[in-house]
Amino acid sequence: MNLCVWASFLPVYLRRNRLVAPQPSASPFACLPVELVHAIISHAAHSSPSAAFHLSLVSRAMRKWVEPVLYAAVVINLGSTSNTRIRRDQYAFLQKDPVFLSAHVRSLTLTAAPGPPASEQKHTPFPLALPPPAHLSRTLPNITALHLPASALHAPSDSFLRSPDLTLAPRELTIRGDPGYAAFHWEMRLLATVERLVFWDNCPRHLMGAVPGLTHFACTWTPPPASIGAANAANAVARDQLPLLRTILDLPRMRVLVVHVRGELLTAKELQRLAAEMHIADTRVVFVSGSRPGDFMGRSGGGEGYGGEGYEWVWAEEALKRGTRFVDACALAKMEL
Repeated sequence: MNLCVWASFLPVYLRRNRLVAPQPSASPFACLPVELVHAIISHAAHSSPSAAFHLSLVSRAMRKWVEPVLYAAVVINLGSTSNTRIRRDQYAFLQKDPVFLSAHVRSLTLTAAPGPPASEQKHTPFPLALPPPAHLSRTLPNITALHLPASALHAPSDSFLRSPDLTLAPRELTIRGDPGYAAFHWEMRLLATVERLVFWDNCPRHLMGAVPGLTHFACTWTPPPASIGAANAANAVARDQLPLLRTILDLPRMRVLVVHVRGELLTAKELQRLAAEMHIADTRVVFVSGSRPGDFMGRSGGGEGYGGEGYEWVWAEEALKRGTRFVDACALAKMEL
């Protein structure tokens, strides 16, 4: 049942020379206890951000019910590093009641449209319009998930992450876009609390920052082209990825490491051979080829569909419990997320 549609356009009848519209039937929720209606609406709102948004348009009372769901995961578009015309009201939500924001906002996603290649830029890229660190930390102290564009890792935008006024303590950190050769800085104190780290679009060669509490790590990675030859390909694989993976696996609390292999779909045996070329035999590592619509790989190819929902780890944890380390597209499609 579509909970958003409780009324419809009613036909008009002619009765004794008068236009009479039939009375609408009572809402099926009219006789239910308010607590039960609230529970139904909350359940529907949690089903998807779109459902929560449309429910908020029904009435003021219903908007008050679903606002905690709407603000649980906040997504802000920062524009582009090549565009200075940033909307002035992009952080208007920070003006809401601080008690409300502190109680309900748990995930913050900052997105940025990629600018033109460096060779095509006529001027120095403009820094992203990031929020004031002190204001953000004071208003959203209970954030558990932070999703950032890769451009936020580089100067001059990286001063936001290194600011002493930034006191956020997220448990999950997601980087979308190409992080470049190295990611993070030692001064980034928010890394101290990160337990789950995800690189949606690429895998850096090094992490120049301490992430002592890390338990889960996921990244996408494109193997070398087959045209360079089998022997050279094996050397390239080991040379490019071994430093980072060894660093991650040496962390004391590391439990799950997922490598999403891009490019041509590979079978489980081909993934196993790839892992051997990388000299990775650790039972905490899962190699994946392929994707399903709307999942990690499906959303990483473009800006649409990414709503700050984060990475789903359950399937990888279950695969490792079964001793499955190599997952092809067919097996991935059958897994329950």
